[in-house]
Amino acid sequence: MINRRHIVAAGSLALLLPAPKAFAQATKVSIGYPTSSDFLPALVAKEKGFFEKRGIDAAMTRVPLINNIPAAMMSGDLNIGAATPPTFLQAVDGGLDMVLVASAARHQKNLPSKSLVVRKDFKYERPEDLKGKKIGVAGLKSSMDILLRRWLKIKGIDPKDITFIEAQFPQMPDLLKGGTLDAVTVTEPVRSIILKSGVGVIAAEYFAEVSPDFMVTNWIMNADYARKNPQIVAAFRGGLEDGIAYIKANADECREIEKKNFNVAAPEFPTLVAKATPADLQLWIDIGKERYWAADEKDRERILATHGKRGKPEITRFKGLGEMMQKDLWDTTLNPATRRVLRVEIDDQLETDRIMNDLMGREASARFRFIMDRAEEAQEIDV
Repeated sequence: MINRRHIVAAGSLALLLPAPKAFAQATKVSIGYPTSSDFLPALVAKEKGFFEKRGIDAAMTRVPLINNIPAAMMSGDLNIGAATPPTFLQAVDGGLDMVLVASAARHQKNLPSKSLVVRKDFKYERPEDLKGKKIGVAGLKSSMDILLRRWLKIKGIDPKDITFIEAQFPQMPDLLKGGTLDAVTVTEPVRSIILKSGVGVIAAEYFAEVSPDFMVTNWIMNADYARKNPQIVAAFRGGLEDGIAYIKANADECREIEKKNFNVAAPEFPTLVAKATPADLQLWIDIGKERYWAADEKDRERILATHGKRGKPEITRFKGLGEMMQKDLWDTTLNPATRRVLRVEIDDQLETDRIMNDLMGREASARFRFIMDRAEEAQEIDV
């Protein structure tokens, strides 16, 4: 079980540190990252001297699979590593003493950078077409894997009906082209390689269908290293912020930096953000709890019969939309992928308006009279 206090410490550690002082000599820091535009600010900070200015002699190491980074950090091969929220939470849950020190990127509905891409000769029309297919993910239990499984469940597809295969981002174009994989979950800049080459096409922007705005990648440290080197934590975050600002002001130059490191540049950069808070992890914690929404008691019993044997369920009830948090309101009422829409027909508009005014209008006495006049008609009262 993830300790909430551990998460708060992870999220607040870097936020509360003082600004780094001038360094007489730069400290050697090894930084690991995968092939993803999300981590471009660190490459820019290295290239443009932002890390060095803040006292970090950054040794950048590209790691094929992001899920391998926590182990490399615990062995001492890396001091700072790129991660996804699930990778971080799973590492902590597994007993590794890690802290989250910075965000890397957010995924926003209006600027998608991660997609489900199918090979060009795969006739995909709806999620059901994925049954029996092979989908490549850059790390089992990674954010892209977990969100895809979540999206499949939303669409009524059992993930067990699909074969998930671990694959590195750079290998995905060839794996699609050769027919080894039917689809991949891919990020920029590799997504652009696949689309431009004609090897594959976008089947679904499934990230945005799960949530419209959330932290998708981040940076982590060994907790002991972070406690002993608070100036490195602050300097690293400062370098990331410098890198993000430089990317915004010098997009074309930074695409060349990306191309030099990844052999390709994304047409658009993701939403790059260095600041992280504990609230940024809530989406991933909720997904880990396998939350289900029941419309009524019959629906609740069906869900418990199907999923309740995995552990003791925690049942929460809302009596109105006003009690819900923003994410709950999105999941239950606003999200086109999950909401339930029923048609309501009005036979007598004037009578309907009168009743609605009595029950929900400003005049409380009308509601009181309605209740008193009909109190004996009540069969079940749920308070």
